[in-house]
Amino acid sequence: MTTNTGIPEIIQQIGTHLDLPHLFTAIRVCRSWNHALIHCLWASIDDSLYSWGRTLDTFLEGRRMDPNDNSGSDWLRKVFLKYGHLIQHLHVRRREILDAVSVTRTCVELKSFRVGKVEPVGLQLLEHEWMYNLSAEEQVKMTEVRGRMPWRVLLIA
Repeated sequence: MTTNTGIPEIIQQIGTHLDLPHLFTAIRVCRSWNHALIHCLWASIDDSLYSWGRTLDTFLEGRRMDPNDNSGSDWLRKVFLKYGHLIQHLHVRRREILDAVSVTRTCVELKSFRVGKVEPVGLQLLEHEWMYNLSAEEQVKMTEVRGRMPWRVLLIA
């Protein structure tokens, strides 16, 4: 009987040499490849590169026009809740991602965090827009928590 004890490690090594579009393809091959490569896919996120921008544009298209439709934000928050702990390097230019990072607080393994061009109006919206779906008690709690976030200064500076 043969075992494949070294196969996931080999796949992970291969994954470190793949660019983002090829990683997207590779994680869809089968569950074992997905499990082996998901860390490579999420280790470094730059929302201006490759498929991230196109994926967000496609999913969020039209939703920005309707202020009552927050399904795009909800989807993005769910993604960060599931995979945020895998992110080590994050370069953000889009308010939607900045919002998801801020609200979910799951990016606990960050080694680097850069914020690109985000309009000041966007930061004001970021500070308050997501709170509309929370109860009054949750709003007070999140405001207190956000006030203690060490990277908040980086965003305002």
